[in-house]
Amino acid sequence: MQYPSTPLRRRNVFRAECGQRVGTVFALTQVMPPIACDVIVVDDDPDFADSLVELLEEEKYRAMSFATPEGAFEWMLEGNRTSVVVLDLHTTGISAQRFRALMLSASQLQDIPIVMVSGDPQVGVVAHSVGAVGAFQKPIDVERLINRLHEFRAPSSGAV
Repeated sequence: MQYPSTPLRRRNVFRAECGQRVGTVFALTQVMPPIACDVIVVDDDPDFADSLVELLEEEKYRAMSFATPEGAFEWMLEGNRTSVVVLDLHTTGISAQRFRALMLSASQLQDIPIVMVSGDPQVGVVAHSVGAVGAFQKPIDVERLINRLHEFRAPSSGAV
């Protein structure tokens, strides 16, 4: 039996461009050029995450979503870039606090700002404790969120 020269591993699979999550499968790992995304949304509620991605895309942001912080962290460690992370306080997997600690431990991710969202009224307290640049209680004020994200928009490309 011959084995592929490229290792198989569990990974999140995404469209070639920044877009919504497609799913988790076993796939051949290939060296792909890095993907640049303006905003990644980390939320285990697919309705919320997909709606927010659609709204951001209508506002000309390149956006994608992850169901778990681990998926988002792995994606960023693979060399893909985002300008800002919108993170639900209570997601499946590691805690928002642990996710932020992991980002701070990786030199290439330390400067990526986080905006926290949650239905929890303590979202502002937790956001402040981990150094997030914003906190929004669900249901979120979309206009305020867009205005906050706009602060991270790169001036040269018109995108974050």
